Amino acid sequence: MNQSFIEITFNDSISGHLRMCGFSNVMTLSIKLDFGNITHASQFESRKEEYIQNNFCFDNPERFVYENQSFELLNDLKHEKRKIRIWAGTRDSEELCGLYFLTSFLKEQDIYWVEIPVDQNECIGKYDTFTYTSQLRDKNQIPYKKIDKSIKQEFEHEWIELTQINSDLRIFKDNKLYSINYEDVADVVLDVLDDEEEVMHLVGKLMDYNQYNLNYDQLLALMNYLIRTHLVIITKKNIKNAMYGENYLYIRKNIS
Repeated sequence: MNQSFIEITFNDSISGHLRMCGFSNVMTLSIKLDFGNITHASQFESRKEEYIQNNFCFDNPERFVYENQSFELLNDLKHEKRKIRIWAGTRDSEELCGLYFLTSFLKEQDIYWVEIPVDQNECIGKYDTFTYTSQLRDKNQIPYKKIDKSIKQEFEHEWIELTQINSDLRIFKDNKLYSINYEDVADVVLDVLDDEEEVMHLVGKLMDYNQYNLNYDQLLALMNYLIRTHLVIITKKNIKNAMYGENYLYIRKNIS
């Protein structure tokens, strides 16, 4: 009997696109390995602690109920012989880190890869997969390839190198994945923060363009670094009533 694939994505919206196109067994692996300590990437408590440390101003405990499902999925995949198909582009830091990690973590499994084509209309790679999957019409006409032994070894080498460097952030720039630290990119925020500003509004402005292609979670982690190190200060804060639109955090540069 021809066993169906377990489709793995790294974003809920992309998983939603696949389900709308008729794919079954679609799972989102939300472990966000492009920021924070990744030396124990497969361990839930380690990643939870890292997430809290890097997002302490935006802590939402309910999120970890969902995140834990990703780690339960990891353990299931490691101990069950299943055909795994990963949807990942080559210009997105989160997807690349996830791809390298999974092929290393599940190296005894048969793994297939839908290599997302570059969207020629987008200069920012983080939108490639979203655009591609949103335009899918025929699930039987998807090009994919098996990740053979030599590619697994290449990806595993990339993952080992990333864990050895273990920087604050991993970004995609100039067709390459780079390991950098928060202090290297602090100017992304500080150069545009002239007056008091609400954090989510600031993140929205920076999402579509910043010279390091930082994504949403990376920008929030950077904001928290700036707060921890007192380069910026909190002027107003309320994170208790997000569901009613009353969730906000205002910051400004520390000029003292």
